[in-house]
Amino acid sequence: MKYYAFRSEHGYNSTIREGKLHKFTSSETLKYILETNVDLVEITSIFRIHMVSHMYWRSKYKKFKKKYNLPSDLYKRETGCIHFHLN
Repeated sequence: MKYYAFRSEHGYNSTIREGKLHKFTSSETLKYILETNVDLVEITSIFRIHMVSHMYWRSKYKKFKKKYNLPSDLYKRETGCIHFHLN
């Protein structure tokens, strides 16, 4: 399954909602929609370009948060039983 978002050059499209993520099972469906609705522009690739660095740091943060539970491990950190190692 692939997810795509679209923008219409005419401002409104009755077939596809603008900005909503649509999921397609095959690339043939995407090809058909873009051929029948000439005014649609696929904008998901723009999101992917700008979100790669954001998602990288978010995943690092989630891994860090999962590894070290801040309130419960506080005493162990203060006594030196747990050390931070960021990879």
